[in-house]
Amino acid sequence: MTIVPALPQHTASSPPRRWTSRWDDLAIVRKLGAIGVLALVGLVIPVLLYSGKLNESVTISNNELRSYAPLGQMLGLITDLHAAHVDSGNAADAAAQRAERDLQHLLATTAAMPGFERSHTQLLALQQRHVSGNGSNGYAGLSEQAFAALDALRDDSQLVYTPYIESYHLVVATLIYSPDATESLTRLDAANDPSQAGGDRAMLREQLNQLQRNHLRFRHELDKAMGLLEQPDPALADAANAEATRATDALKSLGTAMEDSDAQADTQWNAALDALGQAMQDLSSISLQALQRQSERHLVEARKAMYQAVAGLSVLALLIAALCWYTLSNLTRNVRRAAAVAANIAQGELDEYIVAPSRDETGQLLDNMRQMQEQLQHVLAAQSEMAQRHDAGQISYRMQADSFPGAYATMVRDTNALVGSHIAVKMQLAQIMSRYAIGDLTQDMQRLPGEKAVLTDTMDTVKANLSAMNSEIKLLAQAAANGDFSVRGDAQRFQYDFRAMVDSLNQLMSTADANLQSLSTVLQAIAA
Repeated sequence: MTIVPALPQHTASSPPRRWTSRWDDLAIVRKLGAIGVLALVGLVIPVLLYSGKLNESVTISNNELRSYAPLGQMLGLITDLHAAHVDSGNAADAAAQRAERDLQHLLATTAAMPGFERSHTQLLALQQRHVSGNGSNGYAGLSEQAFAALDALRDDSQLVYTPYIESYHLVVATLIYSPDATESLTRLDAANDPSQAGGDRAMLREQLNQLQRNHLRFRHELDKAMGLLEQPDPALADAANAEATRATDALKSLGTAMEDSDAQADTQWNAALDALGQAMQDLSSISLQALQRQSERHLVEARKAMYQAVAGLSVLALLIAALCWYTLSNLTRNVRRAAAVAANIAQGELDEYIVAPSRDETGQLLDNMRQMQEQLQHVLAAQSEMAQRHDAGQISYRMQADSFPGAYATMVRDTNALVGSHIAVKMQLAQIMSRYAIGDLTQDMQRLPGEKAVLTDTMDTVKANLSAMNSEIKLLAQAAANGDFSVRGDAQRFQYDFRAMVDSLNQLMSTADANLQSLSTVLQAIAA
């Protein structure tokens, strides 16, 4: 019966489970999957935030673009209201008709534009003032309401909140400082001519100075905006240069006409006012067009940046997801492969072909499993070689323990020692049996422990039986030598051939005894 040695029992208590035990117990695929999801979430959040910023830039550019048309119409409306007030005849009527058409169009436009409710309200108030009449006493209120509507449009358009610095200064110059200068020009145009100023000449001179200051502020802001442009704008530059020349000449003519009091001075005065107003109107129109071109460029750039960011981050997210999936699938496949190999080795199946598909930790694990399987196969091959050698009679053959590392060498040495121990016992049995075979019964079998004691007992029995046979033979031989053929050996002490041998000796003694008795009878008869 084969006895399997019991493995040592570990009686130490299990360590307490940590709070991370549930995570530790999860499969690797779930752990890495959760980590990958968290990584993607961490990437998506800044992507969404950045996309929101880019979308905000696109929205700002869209809002800017939709605001230029009503703002341009409002500036034209202010100019037409001024022309309708200061001109006469057909020119005044045409300006009034243009102003009415622009006002109706602005009312319809602002009513359909979200976020322009305040502008619509101010335009309705302007319409009421315009309908009620704009004579000499009411024009100041009409002009004030027109500029209030312009302020509302400017605020609702949010152009002054543009994040682009060059657009900001151009907006300030075109929509704030230019209307201020236009308002000063309108007041100056509405005042009496120099020849009719009389005692109001000082006030007229102050209004002219205010116009010069407002125009200078407008030009200063415009020049700053042009200096900050990302790309040169030839149309705006040409219009600014032309306006500067015309404004310089007009302001100079206004200063000269201010000092005279004749009809020619009045003509020069009105011509200079018209020239300055037209120059500023042309420049404001071109400035709005430049602003529109900037907003269109900003919109294209913002959309391009948004699309590039979304595309790049999407590609990055897909790349991360693909790498996570690829790494996760390879890792889990290698781990499962290693687990299957370990299970096969535990079941004694060592013929599986193991290939390490990578050089990472899981690949190294599979490679180590392959090396372990190869070492076990080498041990089994060495044991099989030793068995074949022993079957062929080469019982002195032993495995080379030095060919194996670590515990494998210990296992081979122990196997060699086990085989050597059994061979030593067998050789001792053969040596003693050889002595017994030639009649030397002086040697005894060594006392063997455990189950091997049966060999000692067997050899003792052999020696005892041979010794008993020897004693019986000596007994019968001595009796025969003494002439006592009546002695018999104890055949019951023996079995099989030993018993037959004693029986044969007893029969020999009996036959000899009978023959001697017959011979004695014959001799006695002869003697008588």
